[in-house]
Amino acid sequence: SLTAPVDAKLVISDALGRRVQVIADERLPSGSHIFTWTPDALASGVYFASLTVGTRTVSRALLHID
Repeated sequence: SLTAPVDAKLVISDALGRRVQVIADERLPSGSHIFTWTPDALASGVYFASLTVGTRTVSRALLHID
């Protein structure tokens, strides 16, 4: 949950580091936010979600099985 408005960016990358989708790149108001990733046209495999909020970035691995 955000305590104040902040610039945020949520990016999905493939295992080679190529950006495949930008889910959010905007100024978000304080509070909780939910984003949905729909990998319709992507092959099965490992992807990475990187969330940047202000100057902090957190990344998580995602497994997409089609």
